[in-house]
Amino acid sequence: MTGPLAGIRVIDTTAYASGPLATVMLADQGADVIKVEPPGTGDLMRTIGATRQGMSAIFATLNRNKRSIALDIQTSDGQAIAQRLAEGADVFVHNFRPSTPARLGLDEMTLRDRNQRLIYVAISGFGGAGPYRDRRAYDSVVQAMSGVAAHQADPGTGVPQFIRNAICDKTTGLVTSQLVTSALFAREREGTGQRVDVSMLHTALYVMWSDGMQNVAWLSPDADSAARATQPPVRRTSDGFLAISTNQDVEFRALCGVLDLDELADDPRFALAGDRSRNSTELWDLVEPVILTWSTEQLSRRLDEHDIPYSVVQPLDHIHEAEQIVANDLLAVVDQPPAGPFRTVRPVGQIDGAYGDIRRAAPLLGEHSAEVLREIGVDEAEYRRLVDTGVVGE
Repeated sequence: MTGPLAGIRVIDTTAYASGPLATVMLADQGADVIKVEPPGTGDLMRTIGATRQGMSAIFATLNRNKRSIALDIQTSDGQAIAQRLAEGADVFVHNFRPSTPARLGLDEMTLRDRNQRLIYVAISGFGGAGPYRDRRAYDSVVQAMSGVAAHQADPGTGVPQFIRNAICDKTTGLVTSQLVTSALFAREREGTGQRVDVSMLHTALYVMWSDGMQNVAWLSPDADSAARATQPPVRRTSDGFLAISTNQDVEFRALCGVLDLDELADDPRFALAGDRSRNSTELWDLVEPVILTWSTEQLSRRLDEHDIPYSVVQPLDHIHEAEQIVANDLLAVVDQPPAGPFRTVRPVGQIDGAYGDIRRAAPLLGEHSAEVLREIGVDEAEYRRLVDTGVVGE
């Protein structure tokens, strides 16, 4: 499968997580993504986290199906090459601070003068205006500013907490990839390129708003407020942990039957979903001791019999063995130079019954410098000069 974006070329100057996740989704759908990295160091994600022989698992996951050119865009020669790359591309993506592209000669106006059909994508932390416009942004900072950390506050102490995952980076990447495909579709209709601006702050608010910010949505002061939305805690069994969700009344009644707690189903504090939400602490104080008397296997079997939504909490080091994940063939093992066999998740979703191809492992730094530069007309003499002066790395 070549993918629906086969023939689309993307110049990816991004680093860390939000941009690379956006562009790996485009690559997984068949786009030719050329990752532009600084010579010598490359994307710092190459060395962060679980590594083997200098290759980070994070980097390998976020940069498969891409080619790498090591190019110093702080130099005039490097900027000229980047402009030539954009001239023949369909999409140009950066996650610089908003004031940076003009200094590098990689602003929209400069690139669009050379390529009217270019989709120009700017990912930022806080947007293109306001006092935070040019501040450096990381996931935890955006979690704090957007309300995510406050929403995750410990119910007992009220102390804000972070989601222990780069959720703002990743959702920004997902949104960006969708906006790029929309812009490409618009170009087919209108014939001209589009500008796409995405900020981590806006994305976090967008994801949070429907439930996490519902109490500030109504401007009228007489609107009923809701208790802070929470996920039901993980429940401890006699030998493990289960996540059990009974959002619908019929599911709650079924759970009460399984646990021989039928009286709770008729208790006015718990009979309806809204009542259970308001009185969740009292409810689970009654239910939890009973769940503790069951083994995970026994309770799982009964929950299955009554169609009650649940899952065993899978240990991280056994996720790849989970029955449902294996049944759907969600993971693959690829050869990741120089480190060897690497387990990764397949391109998300299927088109016409097939997952996207993992055509190549994540690239070594500058692995495709010569190949990419030849494609834009750089001859051998110019290439050697760029390498010798440190503008291009091999």
